[in-house]
Amino acid sequence: MTAELTRELAQTIGGINIAYRIDIELVQRVLVLALIVGYFAQEQAVLAAAVTPKHVVWVKYRQTPVDLADSRFEYVDTARSSFITGAWYDSSNSYMVIGLRGTYYHYCRMSRNAWNSFQVADSFGRHYNAFIKGNYDCRLGGVPVY
Repeated sequence: MTAELTRELAQTIGGINIAYRIDIELVQRVLVLALIVGYFAQEQAVLAAAVTPKHVVWVKYRQTPVDLADSRFEYVDTARSSFITGAWYDSSNSYMVIGLRGTYYHYCRMSRNAWNSFQVADSFGRHYNAFIKGNYDCRLGGVPVY
């Protein structure tokens, strides 16, 4: 039995003696297999994340997703805001996409001056609420195709 290490455990439950045989070599093989499967599952997750573009977002009230990595988009870092999670502007289409706590919204026919004003605002959230929200309604037209 050198190749096959076994242990016997005895347990008494309610006066009944139950003997268990545990094949240590089998347990080791199962653990190695579980590690291998776990490793490949993790690798698949990494590959899936690499293939799934994180810069493609679904914008509320828009029929198709938007690729924010498109070279036409300009990005402003909104990390100092607790409300705005990102803002992108395409000057060739006068089109803005803004993330508000993880939900993306769009604004059409927005002038370059309005975007510039947003970029330098002391508070992105206050500026958005005062000057952008309720204006530049895409239902009136101007939704670009990407």
